Amino acid sequence: LPYYEGKRGGNNYDDTGMAYFDGTRWHHVWCNANEAFILGDRQDRKVEPHAWEFHGSRVVEADAAHILISSSHRIRHETTTLDIERFALFQAGKPYFILAQRVRNSGPAAARYSWVYGDEPWVGSYGTSGGNVGWSRGRFHYYEGKVDTAASDFAGMADLGNPVAGEVPGAYSGMANFIQWLGTRPPTFVYFANQLGRFAEEGQKVPLASTTNRCIGLEWWPEPLPPGGEHVYLLAIGMAERGGDGKPVKPPVQIEGDALARALAAR
Repeated sequence: LPYYEGKRGGNNYDDTGMAYFDGTRWHHVWCNANEAFILGDRQDRKVEPHAWEFHGSRVVEADAAHILISSSHRIRHETTTLDIERFALFQAGKPYFILAQRVRNSGPAAARYSWVYGDEPWVGSYGTSGGNVGWSRGRFHYYEGKVDTAASDFAGMADLGNPVAGEVPGAYSGMANFIQWLGTRPPTFVYFANQLGRFAEEGQKVPLASTTNRCIGLEWWPEPLPPGGEHVYLLAIGMAERGGDGKPVKPPVQIEGDALARALAAR
């Protein structure tokens, strides 16, 4: 809920953000995303969503099987003008949604930018990163470091307990989330850390141990774009299933129908 609508006593916000109710209690899955465009080569102009111009939103399609919503934005700085169209596709019965983003250079000069996206998701319970570890295809990540994007096309956080941080496996909820990069624009790198924007290499053995800020980050660096050119980014963001051994399993991701493709193809 919006902050003032959802404000209540205590710190029990497990049902906010993206959450799952198991029949007994709510489990926190994702929190508010941390996101920005960084203009130029030196990371000296970071533009977060609250500073984007808002140019409207709409329901593109909706029926019993899916809903596709969109919003339009603009970033202007000196000779750079980026027009951003975002689409969120929710499909009935799927434990994830599709986030698509089309970035078009509407300015007179070539634009050079980066896009960063991440979260300290507090998987399991709102307000704490305790128990959260990273996971990707075929392995867990107990230390800060990058994901091998040649070996895995997704990454997430799982509430399993981090033994190298002194946490006892089995004492946590077992909930897990995932973010999968689709299409032709994979991130430059993906990492796990105790704070967004900075991480140690895995070989340095820095445990994921922050009580509030264990996080996952995706970064696309830098993306040159000629006038009139555009880039499209495609992500699946959601909740993992749980295997018989208690370990997370990423559900297969499908984009049913052609509503999203038609929306992205529109000019």
